[in-house]
Amino acid sequence: MQKTYLIERFLGVFWQQQITLHLVK
Repeated sequence: MQKTYLIERFLGVFWQQQITLHLVK
């Protein structure tokens, strides 16, 4: 369960970063 939580949290941060980069571009 903790593994899934960490992966989900990591993906959330990753996607947020991608969106921010696109907005900056």
